[in-house]
Amino acid sequence: MSKKPKHYYARYDVDVSFDVGSAERHHVSFHWDAKWGTAIVQVDGQVALRERHLLGIRKFRRYELSVGEAEQHSVVIEKRKPLAALDGSWRHQSFVILVDGFAVEDTSRRDHPGGESGV
Repeated sequence: MSKKPKHYYARYDVDVSFDVGSAERHHVSFHWDAKWGTAIVQVDGQVALRERHLLGIRKFRRYELSVGEAEQHSVVIEKRKPLAALDGSWRHQSFVILVDGFAVEDTSRRDHPGGESGV
């Protein structure tokens, strides 16, 4: 028996996590809540970035942060949606996550919303 999503739009939610660094390791996780249009980036369990775009009409958004102290890494998350409309946060949106300019995740390659992939 499969679990019922917490809300209808949960199938469009995105959860990605990855590690950055070699000598100075950090765990980065990204969550996109499609119902409320909230993007949350956590580094080692602490919220590093939180933005809400409930009725966002932009087709493209870019979130940037630096991770690490002695060994710094650039983390960029680019969000794209197929059409700019008032209900844009409720449709499948693709995310490309780059660490130091290299893609570590591309959700547009997923078979279905909420599915797993990997780059």
